[in-house]
Amino acid sequence: MKRPLRIYFLCAENRCRSQIAEAYARTYGGPNVEVNSAGTSASEIHPLTYATMQEAGFTLAEHVSKVIDRKWFASADVIVKLCKSLDETCPPVPFGIQNYQWDLPDPLPSGQIEEVRRVRDIIKEKVRTLLTNLNIMPTFQVAARQAAPHAATDMEGYVELFKLLADKHRITIISLLKERDLCVCELVDLLQTSQPNISQHLRKLKDAGLLQESRRGQWVYYSLRWQHKPHWEPILQALPALKQTLPESNQQLTCK
Repeated sequence: MKRPLRIYFLCAENRCRSQIAEAYARTYGGPNVEVNSAGTSASEIHPLTYATMQEAGFTLAEHVSKVIDRKWFASADVIVKLCKSLDETCPPVPFGIQNYQWDLPDPLPSGQIEEVRRVRDIIKEKVRTLLTNLNIMPTFQVAARQAAPHAATDMEGYVELFKLLADKHRITIISLLKERDLCVCELVDLLQTSQPNISQHLRKLKDAGLLQESRRGQWVYYSLRWQHKPHWEPILQALPALKQTLPESNQQLTCK
């Protein structure tokens, strides 16, 4: 059995760009890749990194900022440097390891989530292109190629999705969760409906594999997870943005 290709994404502090690249490469490469990321120094993953990737369906819950590991560096098949500053601080790439230089600007100093989104989307496309050039068929391409011979199976998946979306409350819940995690009581206030009704919709979305839960104190928060179903992503991303309906981050709804 052919071993997975090892890809190492590097940037200065491993708190934004390389973390985003790691998440996309691991999702799109599936079992064909082993992915890691690191920086010349370690820092906390930035809140804007978490926020923009949450919008894209990634929680980064298991990600941590790491310093470059020499063993991982030397054993990688592909090294991708995401910033120019690594030219002086990064160890020389050994002969035989494919070396890519993307030189993407750090969006964090701007303090603007729009700038982080812009860089996130650039990284997403670069990761797709990288995997294709490495002859690793990304999972979204696998789904497309398998559509013809397995049309009936794929069609069932789309039927499932459109059944879920055939309800105004469920579409609204998905659109709201694209912006940030929410608990049941927040959704009750935002949708102006009963808690049992919201809980029923959340159960259906969770049963379909679209939601995951995380406990914060006494409250359970819900977030989207569709990275395991990449062929659903374009449809879900096309749903309306409802950021303007949410309170500011420092004025979040309070559960009673």
